[in-house]
Amino acid sequence: MEDLRRMETEENNRLRTAMREQARVDVASSGEVGRMTRLAALCADWAILSALSTMILWASLRVADARVQDLSLAALVPLTAFLVLVGFAYFLMFTVGNGQTPGKMALHIRVVDATAPDASQPPSPRQALNRTLLAAVSGFLLGIGFIPALGERGIAAPDRFTQTRTVRA
Repeated sequence: MEDLRRMETEENNRLRTAMREQARVDVASSGEVGRMTRLAALCADWAILSALSTMILWASLRVADARVQDLSLAALVPLTAFLVLVGFAYFLMFTVGNGQTPGKMALHIRVVDATAPDASQPPSPRQALNRTLLAAVSGFLLGIGFIPALGERGIAAPDRFTQTRTVRA
């Protein structure tokens, strides 16, 4: 009886492995991009935004002839709101333009409209706006909207709800 259970367990493991491999082949053949590539592009974009934010802060302090220690809460709130708006505009405008932020350009990937007959068509302005809004909300909620990307299909909530996909450029 133990041999039968062991054989059944081995067969189940082989089937799971085969299904995972088939899912990888399906993603590769559809042109969709893996999680790590998307994460690397996001990290590159965040690095660019961090550098831009640092330059804005430095220039603001220089013009005001102030130091970081001189900043009060009354100054930090509008500055933070401005930097969040800059980040939102960065992701929105690049996605509307050609479906690629600089991080995606560096890794040769792009966001496309999953419902369009042409698989390389960038998302519509409405899709890009909704995708950026959902991604921002997901980010503020500690990434909860990106948890579905860890599943078999690898599609995060912003892409699922806006019917967009990230594919190789």
